[in-house]
Amino acid sequence: MRVTYNGYSSSLINQINTLVSRQTTLQNQVTTEQRITNPGDDPAAFARVMSNDAEAKACTQYKNNITLLQQQATASASVISSLKTICSRASEIATQADGTQSAKDLQDYATEVSQLIQQAVQVANTQYNGEYVMGGTATSQAPFQMTTNSQGIVQQVTYSGNAEQKSVEIDDGVTVSVTPPGVNATTSGARGLLMDGNSGADFFQHLIDLQNNLQSGNAGSISTTDSVNLGKDENNILYH
Repeated sequence: MRVTYNGYSSSLINQINTLVSRQTTLQNQVTTEQRITNPGDDPAAFARVMSNDAEAKACTQYKNNITLLQQQATASASVISSLKTICSRASEIATQADGTQSAKDLQDYATEVSQLIQQAVQVANTQYNGEYVMGGTATSQAPFQMTTNSQGIVQQVTYSGNAEQKSVEIDDGVTVSVTPPGVNATTSGARGLLMDGNSGADFFQHLIDLQNNLQSGNAGSISTTDSVNLGKDENNILYH
């Protein structure tokens, strides 16, 4: 077979260009420590790299979510613990107001219970990371609003949150909630912390009832009704 001079030169040039291109590729791999820079380098391997990269990013996000949940759980636990202390003190007052106390003692107790209500509202409106903890998924505004009379006695506490739970994904298809809604008056869904349709808890209303009965000296209702209701509230808080 006859090979022309020009054909030989062209073949040599092509081989040199191929070697130069290969050398450049190897140098880039050494510099970047990456064997694949474009999908065409190795389509199958590139697909695996992209999949691994997506999985690594997802794992990082799940880790961040778990850290956030831990922090939210700590904030929720602090709220629940404080409310438990308030509830225990209210139950003590209800027990002590057994009909043997003077009218002045009962008025002093009523004043203290009113202070406990205001303290509980403040605790229930705790914020974490700029969001209200006990508003369900409505986290942008204070969930509990308090109405007082001219003497500073609490008349009513209303709830503007919802009964939903905020969930965070910690793995593919796995979500976790660590904060209960402040109120769930229904008998389905997440159990409410301060009011719950299943347990009979209605913490603020029961505190207001105790306050009013102390003011009026109604020891009978305190013993037969208020103490029982506060027991429901305490059991519900302990459940959480």
